[in-house]
Amino acid sequence: MARSKPFLIIIISLTLIIFPNCIKKPQVLQYTLPHLPYPIAKERVLITVAGQGPEGLVVAKICDDLKISNTFSYKATIEDLKDINSLLVAVGVSKVGMESIYTDFEQEKQRIIRLVAKANEQRIPIIMVYLGGSNRWDILNQEMLSAVGNYANYIIAISSHKSEDFFHGIAMENTIPFTLVKDMERFYVPLNSAFR
Repeated sequence: MARSKPFLIIIISLTLIIFPNCIKKPQVLQYTLPHLPYPIAKERVLITVAGQGPEGLVVAKICDDLKISNTFSYKATIEDLKDINSLLVAVGVSKVGMESIYTDFEQEKQRIIRLVAKANEQRIPIIMVYLGGSNRWDILNQEMLSAVGNYANYIIAISSHKSEDFFHGIAMENTIPFTLVKDMERFYVPLNSAFR
C-alpha cells in the first residue's frame, strides 16, 4: 500500500501535465443581462443627449411609448435636475448637431460631465444608452461613452462586434449591469425593466 502512493502521485501529476484543461479555472463572469431583475430608476426622468445627435429624441419617443414620464432637453444642465428622479443620457456625437447649437465636443463633454456628476452626487440613478451601433462607432463617441459610463448605474447599448468589448470594459470597471441588444426592437424591454 505504501508503494502505491508514490505511483498514484506520479500518475496524477502526469495526467495534470498532459491534460491541463482537466482542471477548471475560475472564470470572471462576463455577460450581459437581458434586462434588469428589479427596477433601479423612478419616474420623472430627464432625458438628454451627449453629443447633440438625434438619439435623445428617439429615446424620448420610446419612453413615451412605454408610458415612462419624461422631460427631454438637448442642453440639460444641473438646474434641470430639480424634481427629477432619474437621468437618461443618450450618447450620440454629431458634429453637425453640435455646430447647430454653437458648441464643440469639449464644451459638450464638460456639460455632460457636470450633469452626471451632480446627478450622482444627488443619488439620482443614471442610465446610459447608446443607439448608434457600428454606424457611429468612432473615437468621439467612445470618449463620451467613457465619460458618462464612469457615473452610470446601468448601460443599454445597441452593440456590434466592434463595440462589445468596449461596453464590457466600462461595465466591469465600474461594476454596473449592462445590456447589449442587436437592434432597436430589442431595446424596449431592458429600458422598461429599469423603471418597472
